[in-house]
Amino acid sequence: MREALLGIGLQSFVKTTGGKGLHVVVPVMPKLGWDAIKEFSRWVAERFVAHYPDRFTANMAKRARAGRIFIDYLRNTRGATAVGAYSARARAGAPVATPLAWEEVEKGVKPGRLYRADRARPPRQAQRRPLGRNAQAAPVDQRPGPPRKSGSELIE
Repeated sequence: MREALLGIGLQSFVKTTGGKGLHVVVPVMPKLGWDAIKEFSRWVAERFVAHYPDRFTANMAKRARAGRIFIDYLRNTRGATAVGAYSARARAGAPVATPLAWEEVEKGVKPGRLYRADRARPPRQAQRRPLGRNAQAAPVDQRPGPPRKSGSELIE
């Protein structure tokens, strides 16, 4: 996913949700409105699903997600929420949403086992910089739909 986003000029960062999942964060400059960004996100999600239907889904239904990675483009709607980096979740053990290096994801990190507020160990923020620090926001100024590069460059 990181490479595909880089292919259309978008730098991404990854963090745990404080649960079982991961959030991919792409900072963008606010040149378009919420609806346009959501449509662009949906377009990206649909390209992944079309090229890798056994690996990805954009369908929110739990039965449709079994064994596949759910790409939740609906997080890109005005009023939608997502847990912030280093936020403890209101769950048993107080798991913490934790920024990761992409290399950790590639090695198969288990999101639910990283940092929990109820465990005595140094917080990761002392070891790593904050999510996306010094990142350049991408000027997403195109209409939803295919990026200026070819669709095959987006996915492959």
